[in-house]
Amino acid sequence: MTTRSASRTGILGGSFDPIHVGHLRIAEEARLALNLERVTFVPAGLQWMKKGDDVAPAADRLEMVRLATEGNDQFDVSDLEMRRPGPSYTVDTLLSIREQLGANAEVYFILGQDAFAELHLWSRPSELIELCRFAVMPRVDGPPIDLADMDSRVPGVSLRTDVLHEAPRIDVSSSGLRGRLERGEDVGGLVPDVVAGYIARRGLYRATVTGPRAT
Repeated sequence: MTTRSASRTGILGGSFDPIHVGHLRIAEEARLALNLERVTFVPAGLQWMKKGDDVAPAADRLEMVRLATEGNDQFDVSDLEMRRPGPSYTVDTLLSIREQLGANAEVYFILGQDAFAELHLWSRPSELIELCRFAVMPRVDGPPIDLADMDSRVPGVSLRTDVLHEAPRIDVSSSGLRGRLERGEDVGGLVPDVVAGYIARRGLYRATVTGPRAT
């Protein structure tokens, strides 16, 4: 991880399988809306809630994130979760990041509406709300975020949450991109060009032929 001194830091975690323009727009919009000095992308190692869902190897996902963010001085990348053995828990990641940044840093964990709704299922959620604020991106055409309902499941979370109503509504997903790539379709404009080139060179997300070749 490249660590720079900062008092207001955003953390954007995920599989990034692959990273796409939506991730980058969300990170930039959150940075501007919250006046963040930087946003750190944290590619997941083994996600305990998504075991077996990843397609690309961890090293490839990490490199794609590095390529996608290298042109923005306000973005950096941490391999913290990939270096940690076993499942990745956000609470452990935030504890490590807080050690690096210091107790006075303001840390904002950027996440989508669906992930936020499952916060009560995460490891040690009551500890999480002491470690960071949550910057929540509303889902495209989703229902309003009910902070009172969230408080009933994770007491106090509403006081630690910023709902970014002006967040970009970009209809692109990593799973949709994987399907397009498996079918050999173009993903131009949906991922940075350097990421598209890396995917092509590495042969990622190609369909696997398991039966006799058709003639």
